[in-house]
Amino acid sequence: FTKFSIVLFTAQSIIGQSLMGTFVAPNPVNINKDSIHFIYQKKDAEETGIRISVYDLSGQKIWDAKDTISGKSGELVWEGKDQWGETLANGVYIAYITIYEGNTPTVKRVKIAVLRE
Repeated sequence: FTKFSIVLFTAQSIIGQSLMGTFVAPNPVNINKDSIHFIYQKKDAEETGIRISVYDLSGQKIWDAKDTISGKSGELVWEGKDQWGETLANGVYIAYITIYEGNTPTVKRVKIAVLRE
């Protein structure tokens, strides 16, 4: 990674208990130099779907991605561009990370600080 620290968010699970830990690194992120890494861990190794949706503070969805976790952990890298291909502005963004296991989703919320130098 970079000179920035890795921050562990122990955000409260909204539904379910499958998602154990969610890391966003680096945080804060200098979006002109670094990508944003979502690193997630869960209790079991069963293959499950994951969705990450990022919103600005006005509530507008700016990015969305889906992935599959085959094991107890996984990582998704975001280049810090919104859905229109524009680099993010300085500010705080909210990411909702949802793991789908059967009919029960587990949702975690994390904050991401973006700085442009």
